[in-house]
Amino acid sequence: MSDHSKISRYLTAFALGELSQTMHAQVSAHLAQCPRCAGELHRLRALIQHTERIRQTSADPATCESAKSAILQTIRTAKTEPSAPGLTFSPGKQWRILMKRKNIKLAAAAIIVAAALGAVSLWPTGSDWWLQSPAAVAAEITASLETVEALIHREQAVFVRPYGSTHISGNWTRICQSSHARREDTYFHDKITKVRWDIPDGNQVAKYEVSYEFECYSIERYEPPQQKADPVQKLRFYVGLLEKAERILETELFEGRECVGFEIKASQYGNNPDSWTDRIWFDVETKLPVRIEMHGRPITGRPEQTFTFIRDQFEYYAQVPVELFTPEIPEAFVNKSASDVQKERDAQNRAQMTFADVPPDWKKNILAALQPIDTAVFLKNGVVIYTRPNAWRKDFYDSQDRLYITEWYCVEKDDMADTSLDFNDKNYRLNKTTVNYAAKTFTRETYGAESHPKHPMERVIFPIGWIDQADRILENTYIDGIECFGLELSANKYGTNPDTAVHTLWFDLKTNLPVRLEFRSVSDDGVRRLQVWDQFQWDPELPEDTFVPQIPAGFTLADPDQ
Repeated sequence: MSDHSKISRYLTAFALGELSQTMHAQVSAHLAQCPRCAGELHRLRALIQHTERIRQTSADPATCESAKSAILQTIRTAKTEPSAPGLTFSPGKQWRILMKRKNIKLAAAAIIVAAALGAVSLWPTGSDWWLQSPAAVAAEITASLETVEALIHREQAVFVRPYGSTHISGNWTRICQSSHARREDTYFHDKITKVRWDIPDGNQVAKYEVSYEFECYSIERYEPPQQKADPVQKLRFYVGLLEKAERILETELFEGRECVGFEIKASQYGNNPDSWTDRIWFDVETKLPVRIEMHGRPITGRPEQTFTFIRDQFEYYAQVPVELFTPEIPEAFVNKSASDVQKERDAQNRAQMTFADVPPDWKKNILAALQPIDTAVFLKNGVVIYTRPNAWRKDFYDSQDRLYITEWYCVEKDDMADTSLDFNDKNYRLNKTTVNYAAKTFTRETYGAESHPKHPMERVIFPIGWIDQADRILENTYIDGIECFGLELSANKYGTNPDTAVHTLWFDLKTNLPVRLEFRSVSDDGVRRLQVWDQFQWDPELPEDTFVPQIPAGFTLADPDQ
């Protein structure tokens, strides 16, 4: 590792002893050859050491004063000594990195700043105001919210699959909120499907709903809530949690604005699991919220996935735009609720489908059996597939069982957790290497976060998520000597697929793990197709280089598009 920009990503974790053994060795090798990076590490360790002294001994004025002087001297040294090319270890940068560590919490860091610096201003509060104490930061943001009378923002969900890929829901809502009225515009991609207004009407509230999907409308009235609506109530809620933030995030660009973010565990404000994490981002200039992310939320009936809920595209108004809250009903629309129309259509569709009485534990038990699996090997129509969470490999054989093509897929991203918080991480990469043994060539391709091949295990898991909608339960049978239970699932249960598209799924009666998965379909021109996943090996011992691309000597680089 010789690139300074790579070292800058790992140096703080190195100083705190948080790197893996392999990465620690790589960073150590670089530091042994680079005096300037070693100097940066020395100053960083000094800063950590002296801040720890203040936390542990702040009750002792003399010791605390000594630690303050040491911190200031460390900072002055960092200000005056040049950094190695490519390094960005300014004091502000160092502080933000430290604040991201789990063992240096935001509240403690704020106390250290106040105790060590006193009246000395290391970072200008005008530009880096978020580095003040949590109370001061909350006051800055609250002041920016005081004049807001109406708020508009978008709400959208991102579905996070167990092997790291994500799917942004096509459905999203644009919400307009004031102290007296509310409007919700629901879209599917860029097409509006429904609008709802809640408008004061005498002593009641009138709810208008217009469905463009079903070409109908309805009007209902209900008693107004006792508490007056507050358009920025949710925003104030998050601002009040800043003192409980786990860390400050690096500044990011959202909607063309530079933003600073705070990460908060949802367990800080309710009986929520630690896996639920929230992030809120503020415009550095206006101090107004720009984006809220709620990560790790469960999906009802889909335990193999979670979703991230996003609020963004905020618009703030000091005066309420009256035209936003004026209901508009198209003349040709019928007076009928959208829910009633949908129920009628669903009843017609369900009347043409068959549903089996699937035991409620089947899906839960199968997904629970798959959850701890780390590696797998199986066949898909004769192609041997090897998988682990962040990599997979495909071996293709000819009719004489000779290996002629191997494809390796390796994921690279900043956060290598199973479910990344950074689903919108611009640094996500999927590197594909293909070796053609017959042609003695190889190719390399890189996919970004927007569009890339799916992990093979996602294709295995997907139909399992729908087995509670199965058409029929099959009689138990033996496959490769394993007693299996099975079911049949029509693909039209989960999309606009023809009736001829059908899954047949078989599972080990003892372990609940998949044994054989089939997908049959018939094309419009009558061609029958069959895909088979079988010969599964769950958590087999694989050679260490299974997922490392191997290019034989003498093979030449080819164009992947040819």
